Amino acid sequence: MLGARLARRIVLPLVFLIGGLFALLAVTAVQIADARVFKELEAKADRVAGTLGGLPVAAATRPEILQALAQLVGAELVVDGYSTSPWEEAELSGLGEGSVTLAGRDYVVLERRYGPGGKRCFLLVDEERVSRRRRDVLLPVAVAGALGLLVALVLGLFVARTIARPVRDLADSVKGF
Repeated sequence: MLGARLARRIVLPLVFLIGGLFALLAVTAVQIADARVFKELEAKADRVAGTLGGLPVAAATRPEILQALAQLVGAELVVDGYSTSPWEEAELSGLGEGSVTLAGRDYVVLERRYGPGGKRCFLLVDEERVSRRRRDVLLPVAVAGALGLLVALVLGLFVARTIARPVRDLADSVKGF
């Protein structure tokens, strides 16, 4: 009886402590995953702006070039009013960095300037694609967290038994007197 109480007093706090640490690590992992995903998007937007800036002005708005660039980066492009999707010009007015819903779909929008005149281009990435990438980054972290909690439980039980057994033996020997 004494051993079980002692085991509970050691195992539960140890499991909660390690579980809390893993929860903190999970929150940090989510923040790191978001930063990583958005860093990848920023790099794509920079590549698009760099490519457009290196093209002659007339070529930068040619539909076939925009389509090829859009396929290359896996996003929609809006360059000087030209778009890789059949959105209405009214839908695109006021487009800025952040998020937007067009034709019933949510997009993350990144804005870049390119060329000598500082023309604007927008990279629109489907929010579902961003979420999928975020999940891909977080899955290994979730598995590691679950394994960590299991290890914490086993370790807590081991420590509790290691401490409880000598205490129980001592209590039994005292009863014998």
